Amino acid sequence: MLKFYKFENNVLSLEESGVENINNLCWVDLINPTKEEDILVEKLLGISIPTRSDLHEIELSNRLYIENGAFYSVVSIVANIEAKAPEIHSVSFIIKDDKLITLRYVDPYPYRNFLINSNHYGIEKNEPNLCIFLGLIEAMINRTADILERTGHQLDDTNKRLFKSKLKAGASNKVKSGKKTPPKPKRAINLEKVLKKIGSEGDLISKNRESLVSINRLISFATQQELFKKNKTLSNRIDSIAKDVSALSDHASFLNNKVNFLLDTTLGLISIEQNAIIKIFSVAAVAFLPPTLIASIYGMNFKAMPELNFQYGYFLALLLIFLSALIPLKYFKKKGWI
Repeated sequence: MLKFYKFENNVLSLEESGVENINNLCWVDLINPTKEEDILVEKLLGISIPTRSDLHEIELSNRLYIENGAFYSVVSIVANIEAKAPEIHSVSFIIKDDKLITLRYVDPYPYRNFLINSNHYGIEKNEPNLCIFLGLIEAMINRTADILERTGHQLDDTNKRLFKSKLKAGASNKVKSGKKTPPKPKRAINLEKVLKKIGSEGDLISKNRESLVSINRLISFATQQELFKKNKTLSNRIDSIAKDVSALSDHASFLNNKVNFLLDTTLGLISIEQNAIIKIFSVAAVAFLPPTLIASIYGMNFKAMPELNFQYGYFLALLLIFLSALIPLKYFKKKGWI
């Protein structure tokens, strides 16, 4: 799909006539284009459109370069946040003369937000293509900031859930009408779900960090180009973008450390729960060892056993079994082991 935009009367609008008024256009947006559409744009603007495989190259020389007087750049962007299935995609920006050409195979939120609020991104009539380029980058940064802020709140909520105090046995109860009302027990959180949630949040943060790294590379490359240096306003905008990227990168690193802390905490709590279960089985095994010993003794088939001829021998054996189980349990409870 091809979309053509013009900037007239300080308004960015869609050009319905398309290539017929190519000289009045400032932005050509290629969305999942066909081969024919690629060839058409290449002929009209005298540029080479990167293939889809070219966008996935990780070498810096394949993502940021100058070719035949055209500025080429590739940026990684996170998409499908709303569907809770975030994906990392690459989008390309090409600046040739007074035209901006964007190539993408996804429709991320920053593009839609920029088109809706284009008048807020400071498009100048002298160089609208460069302003649109920087506006799209700023929209990406704003979206990344929103994602990191939302993820930070979710991590805070997870942190509170993990460290929320639980009711202990024997705690003081509230008195109502002269009677003690037992406290309502709090349900234990599902640590498996928490672990998955932390993992998904960590994955989202890492994808946004990757996006910020690619934007930082682009800004560093753009500051060296004459087309941005000659305009003081654009140069200041680039400096501001660089500061925002640096700040967000630091914040993403902080959130990543928090994710690692919460992962360690969750795994530690899982280990504690497992140890508690094992402790219960261990205590039960020790508590029922004396009754087993007594039952084994009286289960032996010896002829000379005094208790066999005792009228209450059976009840005596049951009493010994009961006491031998009760005494260890009382002792363990007194020590706080159960």
